[in-house]
Formats: sequence, C-alpha cells, structure tokens
Amino acid sequence: MQSLLDRLFLETLSELTTPPADWKGRLLQIAASTLDLFTRYPAIGVEAIVISTNGPSELEIVEIMLDAFSRAGLSDHEVVRHYALYSEHLLSSAAGIARARASNTDDSDDSVPWIDSPLLVDPERHPRIASLSPQLRALDSRDLFRLGAESIIESAERLGAEAKSTQ
Repeated sequence: MQSLLDRLFLETLSELTTPPADWKGRLLQIAASTLDLFTRYPAIGVEAIVISTNGPSELEIVEIMLDAFSRAGLSDHEVVRHYALYSEHLLSSAAGIARARASNTDDSDDSVPWIDSPLLVDPERHPRIASLSPQLRALDSRDLFRLGAESIIESAERLGAEAKSTQ
C-alpha cells in the first residue's frame, strides 16, 4: 500500500505546473490534485491518513510544501505548524471524501454531502441546529476541503505579512 500511495504522490508531482514563486497556487494545486487522486483511487486514498510512505514522491511533496510556507515569510516554527496543519487537513479530509465517494453508488452525482442524513433534533432543546439544519445539510465536503485549504493559506499569508511589517 505504501508504494501505491507514493505512486499517487508521484502523479500529484507530475501534475504540478505552478512555479515555486506562486507559493499559494502551488499549495492549492497540490490540494486539488490530492483530492482528485484520492477520490479516483479511494482504496489507496483512504489509507493515506494512517500510513506514511517515506518514499521519494511523498518526501518531495513535503519539501515543496515546507518551501511554500517558507516563501510566505513564516518563521521556521510557523512553517512547521502550517505545514503540519495543511498536510493533516489534506490527507484526512481527502481520505474521508474518498471513503464517502466510494460508498456512493450514484456515479452521476459528484457531490459529497458533509451531513448525509437528516438532523433529527428537538427544536426546543437544540433551536440553532433546527433552524440551521437546511444550511448544514447543504454543505458539500469538497467545498469544505477547499475552504480549509484556503483558510490555512490565508493564515500563513497573514502571519508572513505581519512578520515582514515588523522587520
């Protein structure tokens, strides 16, 4: 399984066309490719959160992501924190989406609902859940995946700008 997963990482690398100077674009391209490949090969993708390949492709992606967060202007401490959060988000969310997508028998529907069952709550006891239930049920896991990736990148950009302004 480790070699199969490293092969997916190699495919991500082969699709990476964004230049290093566009650190945000590179990170977003890695995210999009990860999600695409994990959902295309869910039997491999679902294992990504529990195994590390230590293979050349995985290590190259780690290097690229560390470099990207460095280019944001982060301290080494923040580079490590943002890389770890980004990596954890990509792997765990993409693996979860791959699992959900694999169990969906309707190939014509590419959506992956964040909540896939009715929210049966007592509106007296949980009024906010009851009132927001339609919005919660309308959320799509792919959109949340992208939002999470963008939020981590925005955090890095903000901290990098703050560090540059205090120098």
